[in-house]
Amino acid sequence: MGQSLKIILSSFMIMAATPAVAVNWEGHENFFLEVVPVPTLTDGVAPPLPQQPLTCDERRKARAGNPYEQVAIPNVNCRDVELTPIN
Repeated sequence: MGQSLKIILSSFMIMAATPAVAVNWEGHENFFLEVVPVPTLTDGVAPPLPQQPLTCDERRKARAGNPYEQVAIPNVNCRDVELTPIN
């Protein structure tokens, strides 16, 4: 009885196995990206506009109230008004 139960259970496990589906970095399958509603929603959206970097004075003022704020380094993480014109 034990051997036949093992055979029956193993056959059920083999029948219940499904093919593996790849998961992307967001944690779900990619199947819905090619579905019709997604392109229609994204076609009418304008691309995002990049924000202007903070000026060095703005960065220093932010650091005065927050010790975890980045230190102002001209033309690295802030825009030095005297050296860099806005395009």
